[in-house]
Amino acid sequence: MVFGNGLVIYVLSTSPNLEGNQYKFIFSLSLIDLTLAVIITPVFVMLYVTQDETLRDAVCQFAGWFGYSLALTSLMNLTLISLDRYYACCHPLHYHQKLTPQRVKRLILASWIFGYILAAPPLFGWGRYVYVPYELTCGLLYCRNVETMSYLSVASITCFLPCILTINIVYYNVIKVARNQRKKIQAVNNAVFHKRTHDVKKFQTAFTFGVVIGAYFSQWTPYVGARLYGFYFGDTAAVQKAKLATLIIYGVCPVLNPIIYSFSHGPFKKEVKKKLGLVARNVDITPTSKGDTTIVVIG
Repeated sequence: MVFGNGLVIYVLSTSPNLEGNQYKFIFSLSLIDLTLAVIITPVFVMLYVTQDETLRDAVCQFAGWFGYSLALTSLMNLTLISLDRYYACCHPLHYHQKLTPQRVKRLILASWIFGYILAAPPLFGWGRYVYVPYELTCGLLYCRNVETMSYLSVASITCFLPCILTINIVYYNVIKVARNQRKKIQAVNNAVFHKRTHDVKKFQTAFTFGVVIGAYFSQWTPYVGARLYGFYFGDTAAVQKAKLATLIIYGVCPVLNPIIYSFSHGPFKKEVKKKLGLVARNVDITPTSKGDTTIVVIG
């Protein structure tokens, strides 16, 4: 998790060829995953080791808030990715007007700030973060009281539901346009080959991010589903085991995301190979007057 996402951040930070809007979203998602690995995971280990209940509760408030805010930020970033691909594929003529680089940076920053704000109310009594021993993590206390029910309702209305609906509606339209575009591509002649190739690349990029979003929902759906089931039908031993299993699935996605980027997106894959020294360099072989050979590596 640390190596993969660290590599993604390094490649994007040092590659002038990867400055498009989509790479800013990748950078943000990788930073979230890296932060979870570097900050939250060691905190959970410390909570498991310590026996001081007062310290555990205090640290758990921070860890629960920070982890929950990053989860919300991830969801909002994925929503922004879907909107970015929607404008790139469905409204290419207006794309650079709607999503300028500066506007994208502001949207990403706003998603981080809103995530921190929306996760903060349990710190002040509107809901509560608690240590969950069988999961070895800190999370929201799911109980049927007014504070918890009202907070979850507000979080769902302001973040979860709008983001999920937006992602599904947007990608439905992208897929529909992609199908129509594929029919047009089959009908055009070689005179518009350059434009055709450009359109194909846009949809390939949309497919890559669609896989990332799919991986995200594949980890979050069982994770949230198990907790909601326990909330409404009781936190039995079987439900606790299911929660632990979904937590393991939840931890796999940050490891998979860098792999998805590397193998599904051509330009990024090429830059990774270049940074790792896997791209063949230009070699100049010059014979000397003594019959020896001098090899000079260029670039």
